[in-house]
Amino acid sequence: MPPSPPFQQKQTSPQVLSIPPHSLVTFGLFLRLPGYAEVLLKEKRKAQCLLRLIFGVTDDGEGGC
Repeated sequence: MPPSPPFQQKQTSPQVLSIPPHSLVTFGLFLRLPGYAEVLLKEKRKAQCLLRLIFGVTDDGEGGC
């Protein structure tokens, strides 16, 4: 009987969110529009919804967008 391999702990790596390339390109184009970045900074709720869309989050846990 061959010797058993030494005990190895299973290492878990943190889950990395991947943003689809087309979402990054589109978001970058929107940020170049005049005034768009300022609107995002002023309207926090809309900015959060947009970022959730980009990351593919379907629920915010509060019943919102």
